Amino acid sequence: MRGRVLTRVLTWAGGIAALGAGTALAVYLSSVGLEKADKLASVIGLFVGLAGLAVGVWGLLLTHRQEAHAPTSGAATAATAATAGTTGTTGSGVRTTIHNEISGGTFHGPVIQGRTITGPVVPGRRPATPDERAGKD
Repeated sequence: MRGRVLTRVLTWAGGIAALGAGTALAVYLSSVGLEKADKLASVIGLFVGLAGLAVGVWGLLLTHRQEAHAPTSGAATAATAATAGTTGTTGSGVRTTIHNEISGGTFHGPVIQGRTITGPVVPGRRPATPDERAGKD
């Protein structure tokens, strides 16, 4: 909960700071004249473009790193997730332990892994029991 409040406060503070900086820049550029403002805006645009390029390359590298650590098939994902205590690393090198536990209920067909699942969860139709089949003939 505390993290969400901090994130919200930082988001608002960043928005207000950006609005203030934009307003100050507009006032300054209107006061120095059109020719000097044009030259300054070109330089500012250059640095904003370079910063955008750097952020784009960084995001591409992070995505590539995450894809390299991902399993190659869905079967491998299910096998890894079903194993309690499997240790791996995230893209940032942090060691993690996967532990999924399913208890209670009867499962027929595929099981969807998530956090700890308890209780009578039945994801699909259950097969008919012999008594039910005998009544349908």
